[in-house]
Amino acid sequence: MNTTHTAPAAPVRIAANYQVTKRLGNWTTAREFQVRAHRGHAVLDLRSPHLEAGEITVDLELDHAMLKLLVPDGAVIDDWDLRRHRLDRADAAR
Repeated sequence: MNTTHTAPAAPVRIAANYQVTKRLGNWTTAREFQVRAHRGHAVLDLRSPHLEAGEITVDLELDHAMLKLLVPDGAVIDDWDLRRHRLDRADAAR
């Protein structure tokens, strides 16, 4: 009996530091993404017909930055675990 085990693919890493980073069109079939942006903008197009229906995970770390997700009509976005942190000026001075 021959069974093949494939390791899960590593998350796609996207950085947008002081820049605009766009991934548009049929650019990936990945299901997991890590987005890190500092004073930048990232645009991820997840409307590709090559992406099968199902859960996609986006791990975010944004600092004065923006992420725009382009998703198919009818897609459900679950942001329940999204944590928002505000760094006050007093905290930054420490």
